[in-house]
Amino acid sequence: MGRNTQRRRPRIVVTVTVDSTLSFTQSLVPRLVECGWEVHLVTTPGPNLEAYQGREGVYIHPLPMHRAPHPNDILSLGNWLRLLRRVQPDVIYAASPKASMLSMVAGRIVGVPVRVYAILGLRLETATGTLLEVLKRTEKLTTQSATHVLSVSKSISEALPKYGINVPTHIIGNGSLWGIDLTRFTETEREFNPQAPVVGFVGRLDRDKGISELVAAFSQILEEIPQAHLLLGGPDEGMAHLLQTLPAGSYTWLGRVEDPREVHHHCDVFCLPTYREGFGMVVTEAQACGVPVVGTDATGVIDAVDYGRAGRVAKAKDAQSLYRELMVVLTDPDERQRLREAGLLWSKHFDRVELTRKTEEWLRQLLIDSQRQ
Repeated sequence: MGRNTQRRRPRIVVTVTVDSTLSFTQSLVPRLVECGWEVHLVTTPGPNLEAYQGREGVYIHPLPMHRAPHPNDILSLGNWLRLLRRVQPDVIYAASPKASMLSMVAGRIVGVPVRVYAILGLRLETATGTLLEVLKRTEKLTTQSATHVLSVSKSISEALPKYGINVPTHIIGNGSLWGIDLTRFTETEREFNPQAPVVGFVGRLDRDKGISELVAAFSQILEEIPQAHLLLGGPDEGMAHLLQTLPAGSYTWLGRVEDPREVHHHCDVFCLPTYREGFGMVVTEAQACGVPVVGTDATGVIDAVDYGRAGRVAKAKDAQSLYRELMVVLTDPDERQRLREAGLLWSKHFDRVELTRKTEEWLRQLLIDSQRQ
């Protein structure tokens, strides 16, 4: 394929599967444009993609894709091949499973010089049976079709070989792909009431987020601290009914929240009892607000708590372990203060502006290196 490598502006395709996850790239896209890139955004059609219509230096390409395996995936691959032959990008940057697989395979066929697969998490960690085998094969195909694999966290990189995926990975800074906005998530002063502390959670109410363990652990906390309160923000994905097993008035469920600060600013300890993450950014946001955090030893979360140095670590899928770690924070003022200070300091490593700058510089260097070959 002919390619004009002397273009004034390098050309990059940035893709995620569904337009609602364009938030993953909301800081990168303007940085790329500012640094002289011509940016082509590719997702399924939707209002979040349309919002980029008319922005200088940004071109949108609605391309239907299914998140789960689907017979129409072959049609989507054909659409990707036609799109890439038309756009002729220098770089593809893909950051969600289906869009990554399709764009990496199509990019390899077409001959795009730099194909970056950004791994945001490993769904296969909690999959079993046929689904696990399908996800393993998909992950292998995607990583093998990429020229570079960007990992959102150290623990994700360490987990890949367990599934037969042996590829070199790159991590920018201390992890996370997009960081946090330190102008929004700032230290909050709260008067801790040991008789009525608030435990916070933000995320989808589903099995993999550890909701059953959270409810079980909080039930035990109520036996020790009857006035404790559980504050949750996030959409129900099959586990909200468990909240009804708690005493009336002991919890508040806000449903989907657009801003996690709605929880962070009102809780005394933040808890993410998840089974798996890419990188637990919601934990880091809580830390930036000065809230002590309890996570798990699961991939992604262990990085967000700095392997226990900036947060307490419970064993994933273990309600008793979660209960013990939460009780330490709720009953030990010295530990609360230590976690508050350590978390505030750790969160500074994830400044969105700095991480975005480093990402653009890394992508530009990959392009330069490819042109020298």
